[in-house]
Parts: sequence; C-alpha cells; structure tokens
Amino acid sequence: MKFFRSNVYLLTVLFLLYALVILEVVAIPSIATTVVKEMGIDPSKITMISSGFNLGGLLAPFFGYYGDKIGKKKSMIFGIILFIIGTFLTSNVDNFTQYIFARAITGLGYFAFISLLFAYIADFIPYDKRGRISGMLKVVFALVVLAAPMYSAFVVSKFSFLYIYRFISIAGAILLLFLFTLPESKSQEAEKMNLKTFKNLLFNKDSLKFIIVMFLITIPGMMFFSYVPFHLDSLGLDQFEISTTFTTIGIGTLGAGLIVIFLSDKIGKMRLLRISFFVSIFGMLFLTSGNVIVLVGFAIFFLLGFDTIHGLYFTVVGEIFVNQRATFISLLGMTMALSQFILSLTAPIINRLGGYSLNIMVAIGALCIAAYIFYGLYHKFKDQLN
Repeated sequence: MKFFRSNVYLLTVLFLLYALVILEVVAIPSIATTVVKEMGIDPSKITMISSGFNLGGLLAPFFGYYGDKIGKKKSMIFGIILFIIGTFLTSNVDNFTQYIFARAITGLGYFAFISLLFAYIADFIPYDKRGRISGMLKVVFALVVLAAPMYSAFVVSKFSFLYIYRFISIAGAILLLFLFTLPESKSQEAEKMNLKTFKNLLFNKDSLKFIIVMFLITIPGMMFFSYVPFHLDSLGLDQFEISTTFTTIGIGTLGAGLIVIFLSDKIGKMRLLRISFFVSIFGMLFLTSGNVIVLVGFAIFFLLGFDTIHGLYFTVVGEIFVNQRATFISLLGMTMALSQFILSLTAPIINRLGGYSLNIMVAIGALCIAAYIFYGLYHKFKDQLN
C-alpha cells in the first residue's frame, strides 16, 4: 500500500469531495414521495427532477478537453465552484422551474468534477494499482448511499428538503479550499488536444462502442432508483421504512466496492466487469417482487454487479485512450448525462404505459444489450486491460 501512503492527503481530499458530490445525487431518491408533494408534480414524472442536472452534464466534454490542454486540477476547481453555486441556488428556489435551472448548474459542475477525478487520479496511481483506488471510491459511494436516506429523512423532518442542498453547498465551499492545495498532475497526455483529435476520438469505432455501453448501463440505475420508492409506497411502507429499505439495499454497493478493492487487480478488471454484467442482470429479474424481503435481497444482488461495473468502467476505459484520457472520460460523463436526460423525459411515459414493471423490463433489456456489446470488447482488450 506504499502507493496509497505516498498520496494519502491527495486521496483524502478527493474522496471527501467525491462523497459530497455523490450525496447531492443520492440524497433525493429515498424521499421522492416528499419531493413530489413539495414541488407539486405528478409522481410518474419523478425523473424530471433530474432533467436540469443531466442537461448541465452534456457540457462535460468541454472540461475534459481543457483538462487535457491546461491541467485537470484547474478544471476540477472550476467544476466544484459551479457545483457550489448550483447547490446554493437550488436551496433557495421557489418553484420547479427554478429548481431545474439551478440543478443544471449543479449538474455541470458535478459531471466536470467526476469525469476529471478519474483522469486526475490516473496521473498519480499506476494502472495495476488503480483497481484498488476505484474500489475505495466505490466504498465511499456506498457509505454515502447507506447514510443518505437517514440524512435526507432527518432534514425533511425538520426543514424543507431544499435544506439538503444548503448544507451541501456550505461543505463544498470548505472542501474547495483544500482542493486548491493539491498539486497539478504531471499529465501523461503528451499529445496536444485539438478539435480534429477530439473528432477522431469521438468517431473511433471502439470508442463509440464503449460510449454506447455507457449509455445503456446508465438506464437500470435511474429506472430502479427513481420508481422503486413508489413501488414500496404501494406495498404499504411509510417514509421512514422506505428510507430504511434504501439504506439496507446500499449494502450491495458497499459489497461492490470491496469486490473491486480485493479482486479487480487479482483476477483482472475486464474479467470482473464481464462477470458483473451477468450478476446484475440476474438480480434485476426479481426487482418487481411484491415481497419486500425478496425485493431487497435481489436489489442487493443487483447492486453487487451493477456498482462493480460502474466502479471499474472509467478506470478501464480511460486506459485505452491514454493520450486523451480526460477528454474521453468526460465524453463518457456526457453520455451518462445524455442517457439520464433522455430517460427523464421518456421514463414517465414508460411508467404510465406499464408502471414500475415496464420500467424494470426496459432496464433489463438495456443491460442485456450492453453486456452483448461489452462481450465483444472484452475479447479485443482483455490482454491489454486485465
């Protein structure tokens, strides 16, 4: 663990910032029933609360492009500043339109930071050790997922749900000071970025396949977490019980982080990704159960696979296009945002047509197609990226 000890301050600051921006995302799903009441929107349109956030994420490649040109830390700082401004504005909105606009600013900062985070870390940590770091990030993610429902439930019991954002903006301003103290990365991106390079990267056959997989693997998480609160509500659970259920389901995310830490560098990152696709697909088959215990059990199983995929994907794919790592990872961030934005508009239609069950069926289909495409990529890159 010498590589970790030598970068302990850097990783601590980055992990805390990562936890904060993730909290902004995962704090809302468990209190979705409260949010729709306060905002006065139809429950089937719950995905609309993320529309502005994901729209902002469509500009993420701009930060990746300039991260490769002028330095990743500078671009991360600007991303966090936008995130702080966005969360502060969100905490003071008066209506749903203002909420969407404020979260668009937050989303731009979030996707800029997340995309550059993996590229920045890659400049300090060798690839054969990077799986452990990805696992640690996923454990941080899991701890936030486990704590967020209780945090959100506490805030809404005392204040409006908008106070969730106010506290996040204050914490962000404090952590920004520490981000300034980190070193600029000694970039491995020797090739100067220009629009022609960007275009070639975007239309490369392999990069397109990885982008399509990213688009597809974003669908299951949004379909499940956006609508399962209303499924649980229909089963008779109250707000506290729904929050507790979300915390319990988070065990799967924690398990995924531990799997990535201890197994990814041993059995191979690409091999572990392939296994995780099948695990997550199997877990999704029972997410429509009317039995809460069965649903929770298979949701944990689903997240073991699903969050292992997301825990490793940026790390693995970023190594293929080393000379444009920040740009390509930010393209994946944009793809994730685009997928979520399209879902924010289409998921309500799907829900009205077939309810929660149809949402999950669409998610399973997307994951199966992603697994098929990835299987071909696995055979091409397994020796290079394991």
